[in-house]
This record gives sequence, structure tokens and C-alpha cells, in this order.
Amino acid sequence: MLVKIPSISSYLGEEEDAVIPISVNGYYVLTINFWEDVPNGRKARFVVVRDNFGVLDVGKPFLIKGKKTVAIAEGVKEAWSVVSSKIKVERPLTTNRVPLLYDIELTDEAQTRGIKGFINYVKRYGMPNLDGVSIEFEVKELV
Repeated sequence: MLVKIPSISSYLGEEEDAVIPISVNGYYVLTINFWEDVPNGRKARFVVVRDNFGVLDVGKPFLIKGKKTVAIAEGVKEAWSVVSSKIKVERPLTTNRVPLLYDIELTDEAQTRGIKGFINYVKRYGMPNLDGVSIEFEVKELV
């Protein structure tokens, strides 16, 4: 998956998400998040996180809070086919626009849609095990 980060992008507010890191490229971490798009929903989406201090470990879920913008990704559908071969993914978000969170901090459990969706997934299918999932992840910062 290739993620292109524009040099100028709009700040879209803050977001709290439960994320599971699956690949790392420098400061950037490719994660999976389950979003509550409808009540009791669990829509899967990729979220790119800028982790300046290396606090996110691959394969372990984290509750994070950060500032949000959007990046453009290529190869999203192919990446979902790799992930869905390992865990149950009902409705992945396959758009080429992926959220990018930066200035992150770990947070306590909150009741936001980015965390409720993860809870809904775990209640339905159990804790997702992404051991062995490998997605080639490249980041280009556009100038």
C-alpha cells in the first residue's frame, strides 16, 4: 500500500480510535480501526498514524487520541484481501482516502465511534489476531 501525504492538508479536528498496528514505515504506522458507522456497527478501515515516539507496537490494540487529516492511499483493496484472509472483515472501507492521525497520545477508554466499533467487533468475533499479516507499506510525503 502506498500512502501519499500532501504537504498542505486541512485539519479536520480530533479523533479517538482503537487501532491495531499492522505495519511500520519510519514514523508512520498502518493500523486497522473498526468504526461504528451505524448503531452496533463495525466497519473496518485503515488509519495511518504518525507515531513520533514509537509507542505503538505491531499486533497490539491501542486507544489513541490525535489530530486528524486525510491522506491518499493506493492498493487499499489489495491490502483488505490480505487482512480478510486472516480475520473476519464484513464491510471494509475501500476508498482511497484514509484518515491520518498525528500528535497522538494514548487515552483511556472513551465512548467515541472509533472505539465503540472496536468493542462491537470484539463482542461479535473476539479479539482480532493479526499475527502473520504483512502488508507492504510505503509513505510518500509530497512537497
